[in-house]
Amino acid sequence: MININYSKRSKFLLPMGKSLENFSTKISIDLSQITSQKGYEGEYLIEINESHFSANFLNNDPTRFPQRIRVAATVLSRLKFYGKYIISHKNKILTIQKA
Repeated sequence: MININYSKRSKFLLPMGKSLENFSTKISIDLSQITSQKGYEGEYLIEINESHFSANFLNNDPTRFPQRIRVAATVLSRLKFYGKYIISHKNKILTIQKA
């Protein structure tokens, strides 16, 4: 697991924040209304903490971590939804599920 800092700014923060306000156990968010760009795809086990999050990301360079998944982790932290999640992104669909 690698420690990654939360996002400070992104065009995804506000729309994801609105989508996650009523999050319970699993949600899928269609990002095609926000962007036409595909973005990095992948699925990661994430642990949300107050100051950062940890992910099973194999690259040692945290700047290469998928931005959309980083923003999802940021929003979960801001909403104080601490704990473990499986977050995936594929074909502009972001899925978040409690682990």
